[in-house]
Amino acid sequence: MPDHSISTLLLSAYACCPDRGSEPRYGWNYLLLHAMSFRHVILVTSATDSDRVAAALEELKIRNVTLEVVRMPFRLDKLHFIPVGGIHLHYWLWLRAAVKRIRRIKEEVDFAHHVTYGSLQFGSPLYELRCPILFGPVGGGQVTNKVFYPLMGKARHMESIRNLVSTLFYRFNAHFKGTMARASLIYCSNWETWTATRAHLPGDARNKAQLLVDTVLDDRFLSTPPRERRRTGQRISALWVGRLIPRKGIEILLNTALLLKDEAFILTMVGDGPLREKTLRFIKDHGLEDTIQFVGQKSQEQLLQYYRGADVLLFLSYRDSAGLQIMEAFSQGVPVIALDQFGASILITDETGIKIPVTGTLDDMQQNVAGSIRDLIRDPQRVAAMSENAVRYARGFNWETRRQKILQDIKSLLLHEDVDLRLERV
Repeated sequence: MPDHSISTLLLSAYACCPDRGSEPRYGWNYLLLHAMSFRHVILVTSATDSDRVAAALEELKIRNVTLEVVRMPFRLDKLHFIPVGGIHLHYWLWLRAAVKRIRRIKEEVDFAHHVTYGSLQFGSPLYELRCPILFGPVGGGQVTNKVFYPLMGKARHMESIRNLVSTLFYRFNAHFKGTMARASLIYCSNWETWTATRAHLPGDARNKAQLLVDTVLDDRFLSTPPRERRRTGQRISALWVGRLIPRKGIEILLNTALLLKDEAFILTMVGDGPLREKTLRFIKDHGLEDTIQFVGQKSQEQLLQYYRGADVLLFLSYRDSAGLQIMEAFSQGVPVIALDQFGASILITDETGIKIPVTGTLDDMQQNVAGSIRDLIRDPQRVAAMSENAVRYARGFNWETRRQKILQDIKSLLLHEDVDLRLERV
């Protein structure tokens, strides 16, 4: 139960839902985190999942959260369900509407935190508030290396457009500029975003940017013990998890499977998306039915079982903020092979996985991925050692640890702002 002497916090979470993954689940977990610690939490969110949030709060008997649901006029909320472009336009319009909604809140707010969407360029609707503001964790500073463009087809043009939009937002977006000026602390999910953030802060304010990888595990992963690892002589079972969209590295993944077609290797693909038919066609055209098992989208409970059955996770995204899949795999004792960039370069060590340098040609990288898998096939003891290290490492990425980290930072910021603290539990 929260201590009712503690201040009021306003949480900006456009995406917030108790039973969806990715950013909606993060929004929900941050809501629970703050509801445990503050007298009153005001949640500013979109209409997309607001009914499910309200029902879950009622079921859990959480009484210190007030919902401020920002609804869009003229059926504009339907933009959220358009995967390419529509959801981003909806979020930008939501930010503008959220600023107006926040202006109408009469209660004095002592602290504000923006969590979703975690995009540096878009900024936050909180910047007009006169209290300390925590922004993030956010990504957005990462840029797709052009070496991957030949594999992306027409999607490479979308990457170029994204880069242009980012440049324009950095220069003209009032939410971004206001957030950079007013945020007391900015959590950055990777070094690329940390660098981009500091580039838009004056020299005496650059210490506001702090690295904090946006990867925290739910209890269902940490409370489930990993299975016993495979024995010598068995083939290696690889797993891929994600949306089938161009930036997720589907092409390198499939080409790697083709290189290992006649070896002791099997790949399970969990996920769905626009590239589903292209993926299935590649598998059929190259005779990979015995090498690749495509299972489509699965529930979180089913996904956990796929992690438990894997020997290694392949995480080959061309552009990704951090990659929750990496830590989910670690929690179940599954080492990770990933491209050495963005959040993956921070999360993975030589003791828990293999990082593939993003250098040379595409063929060089694909051969490096395949070669790394061959090394693990020949060395099951190395897989076992990485597995044990991964489990130990993952235990530190829990919500209680994150809660203590954020509350300590909030306490420091409030002390700096000379606020009447009442912080017995913060």
